Amino acid sequence: MKNAVTNFPRYASRAVRYAALLFAALASTSVCAQQKTYWPAEAILGKTNSPNVNLYAGAVTSGNKVDTVQRIWVERAVDATRKLSNHFGMNMPFVFITNDAAPNAFVVMNNDGLPTMVINTEMLRLTGDDEAEMAVVIGHELGHLKANHLSEGRARQGLVTLIGILAGAAVDIHQAKRGIDTQGLGTQLGSVGGDLANAKFSRDQEREADELGLRAMVSAGFDPGAAPRLWRLMAARTNGGSGFWLDSHPSHVERERSLQTLASTLSPTSADDISRVALIDPYPPTRRPGFTLTNEEQSAVIPSAYRIGLEAQNAGRYTDAIAAFDQAVEIENDERAMVQLAIIYTVGKSAPNDLIKATALLNRAASLGFPAAILFLGEHAQFGTGRAIDLAEAVRFYSIALQRSVPRAAARLSLMYFQGQGGLSKDLVKARQLAQAASDKNDVFGTAILGAYLRDGAGGAMDKSKGLALLQSVVSGKQELPYAHFQLAWSYEHGAGTLADKDLAAAEYRKAFAGGVTSARDRLQAMGLAP
Repeated sequence: MKNAVTNFPRYASRAVRYAALLFAALASTSVCAQQKTYWPAEAILGKTNSPNVNLYAGAVTSGNKVDTVQRIWVERAVDATRKLSNHFGMNMPFVFITNDAAPNAFVVMNNDGLPTMVINTEMLRLTGDDEAEMAVVIGHELGHLKANHLSEGRARQGLVTLIGILAGAAVDIHQAKRGIDTQGLGTQLGSVGGDLANAKFSRDQEREADELGLRAMVSAGFDPGAAPRLWRLMAARTNGGSGFWLDSHPSHVERERSLQTLASTLSPTSADDISRVALIDPYPPTRRPGFTLTNEEQSAVIPSAYRIGLEAQNAGRYTDAIAAFDQAVEIENDERAMVQLAIIYTVGKSAPNDLIKATALLNRAASLGFPAAILFLGEHAQFGTGRAIDLAEAVRFYSIALQRSVPRAAARLSLMYFQGQGGLSKDLVKARQLAQAASDKNDVFGTAILGAYLRDGAGGAMDKSKGLALLQSVVSGKQELPYAHFQLAWSYEHGAGTLADKDLAAAEYRKAFAGGVTSARDRLQAMGLAP
């Protein structure tokens, strides 16, 4: 057994490595009774990019396929678990998927006081398309832990069950081939969860877990209306009975009514509470959402100072534009003109570079609630423009800008989640969701980021051809985006979604380097070329 542990594959996850040690320690323990199969969610997501995941009991060659789930369901379950455990102040649980005909989930604690969440395939199928409904389930289970319900006559029993789960999961984890199936990620276990599933919490404990879970959902930014919505689904499925989770639970109808009442008193901290903290937006409502002229300004016989400045800028008459924007700021207190001037003073176009003046203008525009100014303050904090770099402050500004529907803020936060910056945990699923949200609102930076994620399979299914097409669409547009040129160059260099082409790669790397992407120089030098 020592060899079985020491020779355990190096690619195994932290949960699986820990499981191997437990299995070795409990090798002499025998289990029997009904056989079930458990798959570590971490291993499922790490071993396959297929949108549909076939779950096997044992090796795929045996042909014993147990179920098929969508990969995105597992991603959403893990993401919801991560968010809610954070808001409960718990360590992120290990997440396992099991198979069953009735929707179910449970959570237990291990010897180190770390929680393990088990969600079955029918629960994924029921809630997988709605992360908020999945959060209802997970929030309820974590609520039991938060209220210390497991210590009341169940702790020892739950611990034994958890050891069985982890020990069995360590037995036959193997790397999937070609990213198609789980290839033995699961394992047969005896009597796992049997006693646990038959144990009962009191109705008062169930109600307490419901309320704790719902409040955590709201704190994490989920729609509280998902709770009564889930119980309406369950009532329709079981004719209002109690055949969900445990028989001691309150009825579906009772839960729907009580949670509907509680949900009506709550609202999410933010629909996009991406920083997972309760953000305070100190700025007033904006008078103008963007830079465009109003209908009145466009049709006015006597143009506004801002309109004069915008027309001069579009014609390349930057000195005239600066004069007009100055007038719009001083006479009309126009926040759009403030930001236009801040950009000019930041890049030094037809005016001396003056970052102090630029920052003052951005703060003034932000104090009027102008969303773009809040975004640019985030960029200044992220890149150290006119101030010291402060990634946590950048996250705060971006989070506020995102709440104010600025798509570029979603794109910026996407990369910060991808890299785990600014106090954010590295989260590829959230990174991809934010990039998709930015792209859906026609933000070219978000589209370029999404293209790179699709190409690499980051945070979801891999689609190299679609990723390439998105990157090509961005570089062929009117906006110059060095990031897109770099990512497209990488695709050409490595033949991702297309045939490798050194000349095309070099051309795109040079455009990226000219736009300030210094790593493009390193790629050119690696190819034996000069920038």
